[in-house]
Amino acid sequence: MDLSNIAELIELFNFNYIIADDMELNVISDEGPYNVPLENNNNVRYLYMDSNEYGNRSPDEIKKIKMLNDAMEIILNIYSFTSTIDENFYPKLMTNSDYDHQIKMDAPPDDVVDGDLELDEGEAQVVDMESLDKELTNMNL
Repeated sequence: MDLSNIAELIELFNFNYIIADDMELNVISDEGPYNVPLENNNNVRYLYMDSNEYGNRSPDEIKKIKMLNDAMEIILNIYSFTSTIDENFYPKLMTNSDYDHQIKMDAPPDDVVDGDLELDEGEAQVVDMESLDKELTNMNL
């Protein structure tokens, strides 16, 4: 097994348990960095989907949530490390909040002011493939 196999396993873990298409299959929720208050501890990022609300958690549940967050940090560090070793590695690991952010931040081209780019139904936007290819090459994609 090499690093790319490990990265793929981490991606599968992420997609299967955190950002599954069917939200009912998610086991872990990513609430964003430091968005989850944890009784008598620092705030954390990840929760089990069936976690109790703040103030209603047992000491064992708090310990499990802390372990989950420590494990996720280790996993993400390993995943980041793989990207520095393999020059062909393209990180695909994202969380729901990353996807939501990307959707919200999906901006029109720089020369278009909000609302100026409206296409009629069925009309295609023309893309200059040479410029796109040049930009992607410059970005090493």
